[in-house]
Amino acid sequence: MKNIYLLLIFTLFTSASTFSQNVSDVINSKPSKNFEGLDLWFQNALNNTQLESYRLCQDLLVEEGNNSLSARTPLKYLLDSSYRYSTNNNGNIWDNHTKSYYAYFANGKVKEENRYRYINNIWSIASRNSYKLNAQNLESETLSQQWDNVSKLWVNTQKYERTYNANGFATEFIFSSWNKTTLQWTPNTRILNKYLPNNILTESEWYSYDLISKTWNITSKSSYSYDSNGLNNSYISQNYVNSKWVNNSSLLITYNSKKLRIEDKYSKWDVALNKYVPSTKNNFSYNQVDLLEEEIYNRWNESLKVFEIESKYNTIFDLNNNPKEAYYYYKDPDSTNLIAEDKYEYFYSLQTITKSEKIVKRNEVEVYPNPFQNFIHLKNLPQDSKLAILNMNGKIVYQSANKEELDLSGLASGLYILNIRNGITSSNHQIVKN
Repeated sequence: MKNIYLLLIFTLFTSASTFSQNVSDVINSKPSKNFEGLDLWFQNALNNTQLESYRLCQDLLVEEGNNSLSARTPLKYLLDSSYRYSTNNNGNIWDNHTKSYYAYFANGKVKEENRYRYINNIWSIASRNSYKLNAQNLESETLSQQWDNVSKLWVNTQKYERTYNANGFATEFIFSSWNKTTLQWTPNTRILNKYLPNNILTESEWYSYDLISKTWNITSKSSYSYDSNGLNNSYISQNYVNSKWVNNSSLLITYNSKKLRIEDKYSKWDVALNKYVPSTKNNFSYNQVDLLEEEIYNRWNESLKVFEIESKYNTIFDLNNNPKEAYYYYKDPDSTNLIAEDKYEYFYSLQTITKSEKIVKRNEVEVYPNPFQNFIHLKNLPQDSKLAILNMNGKIVYQSANKEELDLSGLASGLYILNIRNGITSSNHQIVKN
């Protein structure tokens, strides 16, 4: 199974129709129990809570084609922060583990995620993901960085670049790693997607980068099949070995009458038996409004010839159908009981999203300089804004009404979150005081 983060990127940005077709690549293996960062966005997308964003994406494409800059400003609940808790006591005592804060472009797409870890009873900045959009308002780059406590600087780790066709479907992905010695990006993986004229994804080719010859060499491919409803119902993966294609794995997908995915059966190719043999199975259950509320992961027991439950996720939604809490359970090795291990909480703010990123760039609040010494300046600050600065413990250390210059000389050096609220809209900005 290829790296889950690569597959998440591959899945999330092939547009609304191909999203459901490629989720299989991620679900083939044991679900990650880390809803942090991209995992969280994948989970939300799988829960169908991001469908509005995809519809908006299609609206943006049409609008750009008509060369129109008219603004549409619907309100949408966007994820403001998320918390992960761990336990060694089956959910009786939950300990802080990780938290993330999110910032958005005005069209509702995530712009930045800042992640913190709870170490020695203190929240410490750990990593962040920053996103760029292209002229189609589609995500063209994800930059992952880690915080260096010694240099007090962000250090590059990984970069994901995407290319799209004129219809907004992803055609190429390039994944690179940061070389700390040469201070340059080193390509490592490339994916090429192939489509029919009606934009149905038929094949994905995977390549690895040869550092000596500086060429891309094909390593594997994935082929997709569809049922009469246009739903991806099977998937076959093959590896390229000694100039030949060799079977690797397959996935069979089952849907209910509502066209909701309810089962994935993943099989591995057995060379000795010359056939596919069972490996894992995922079962999905939905609530009354068709949001995914339970995912059960099963592994094949070859001795008993049955699938056995190994872990599961449960998601609880709020009144706005946004994920409110999620729980991860794993099977007790000494019994058949499922034990709670991780808990996740999600918090949202109602924000205004616009239809054209061209409008966003004109009105977006600018915070500078950052890092700063004693003062920061705010440009394009909306009227009647309320400002608050929080430390890494979530405590408010500074508050002000609408001001374009803030005197923060009284704050200690370190990382802070600047929260800007105007009516029902809210945005977070990470600031660093030297």
